[in-house]
Amino acid sequence: MMAMTLSHLVQAWLESKRPREL
Repeated sequence: MMAMTLSHLVQAWLESKRPREL
């Protein structure tokens, strides 16, 4: 399913956009 790939891409993009410093 493409949903999984899209989710992964979105997560990676979000992390790259605003990496969390925990």
